[in-house]
Amino acid sequence: MVLAMKTFIFAVAVFLSLRIHSVHAASQEEEARFLAAAKTAIEKNDADALMALEQKIDAHVYRLYRLTKDEVKLVEESAKR
Repeated sequence: MVLAMKTFIFAVAVFLSLRIHSVHAASQEEEARFLAAAKTAIEKNDADALMALEQKIDAHVYRLYRLTKDEVKLVEESAKR
């Protein structure tokens, strides 16, 4: 449950950062859908849904930092170690 809450809080921070930096200004509807999905996944303790949300968060972070496909590959490979 703690990990799920950390994921949720991180998701909120990512959306705020994206909005501040105008990299990918997510619509309010997109944010609301994502946060509702996160809340549901947390309440149900759904590991698959949480993993899918984490992947979406990763994609937003990569976009925030404007990582290339090669850089994303390096990050993801190093995370597996």
